[in-house]
Amino acid sequence: MKKVLSFVLLLVVALSGVFLTSCGETSQAKMLVPNGITLIAVGGLYDNPDIKIENVDGPDNLQVELMKKNYDIIIAPLNLGAKLYNAGKSVYKLDAMITFGNVYIVSKGAALDETLSSLAGKKIIAFGQNATPGIVLRAALKAKGVEADEIVYQNSVQEVVGLFTGENSEYDYALVAEPVLSQLTLKKKLSLIRVDLQEVLETEMEAIPQAGVFVNSESKRRKIINQVLGELKSNIQNLNQNPEEYAEKIVEYHEQFKALSKEVITSAIQNGNVIDYKKAKDNKDVLEKYFDLLISQNKNLLDKKPEESFYF
Repeated sequence: MKKVLSFVLLLVVALSGVFLTSCGETSQAKMLVPNGITLIAVGGLYDNPDIKIENVDGPDNLQVELMKKNYDIIIAPLNLGAKLYNAGKSVYKLDAMITFGNVYIVSKGAALDETLSSLAGKKIIAFGQNATPGIVLRAALKAKGVEADEIVYQNSVQEVVGLFTGENSEYDYALVAEPVLSQLTLKKKLSLIRVDLQEVLETEMEAIPQAGVFVNSESKRRKIINQVLGELKSNIQNLNQNPEEYAEKIVEYHEQFKALSKEVITSAIQNGNVIDYKKAKDNKDVLEKYFDLLISQNKNLLDKKPEESFYF
């Protein structure tokens, strides 16, 4: 009799677990995040049992996953998420923006200032041709009436760094982003002149949004997703208030953070307002100016502003 009761009890527990999991309330929310400043922005959530974070390099993997439904939350470039949603290829809706203005022109000593006049007729090595970095670079040059001789795009900012800092480099100017900028100054000990392109474009755009938090609108784990979004907002507030403590904490969570070092992470956080949490629905004016910029540059980047349903 005891064996029968034990079996029945185990069966009830097992079925209860299956039922709860099917309701989506006890399973983890799956989050996909690109490496770089966005991974730093979510780094404090690695010890949160409600979240399983996976990180990737480059936009190609993000595009593929935005067209699937494997993740509850994906951090991705705003233009990519908006374009796929407009085309009916993605069910992911925009909850918030979390990185801003993370685009810098640097030189190793060649003349450079906010007029960008020294870039006229020069070669610039850059990244993100069809993403925010390249878009912002072209907009900044246009705003200042400057025409570079050539912009040579690479697949990633790491490739830019290799060619910019290598021996006999043919490039005096490079487009970079945090945390790479802090790596160059703190680890490679380079003395760089830099111009923040957010400041160059401040009369055109108060803030340049980059990465967004996209939510799978068909996920069954809505309650956990909402909890995670709240925890992400709190995490970003914490990292901005206590950057050194935050950096010291997250270096223990991931090899990417160890490779960067707590000094670089701290510097990347403190460099302006690169990381923030702004709810998309409450900041449509910022988003619409950015979408207007995309449309005006190239309708292949974005053909129209997303409809109201795009916002989570």
